[in-house]
Amino acid sequence: MANELKELVKNKPDQYFSFNIDPQQLLYPSTIEALKALIPYQKTLMVEITEAIPSKR
Repeated sequence: MANELKELVKNKPDQYFSFNIDPQQLLYPSTIEALKALIPYQKTLMVEITEAIPSKR
């Protein structure tokens, strides 16, 4: 995901992009690492946290 978003931003630097994350995805270290990798692009990216009923864990 992070690599695809990086390519989008590089190819269209004058546009803004948003993407959705389910709250449960924030429990995974891989999601946090992907978000950290996107920090250099924070001016053109928006993260939307979806409203979802948590599933049983």
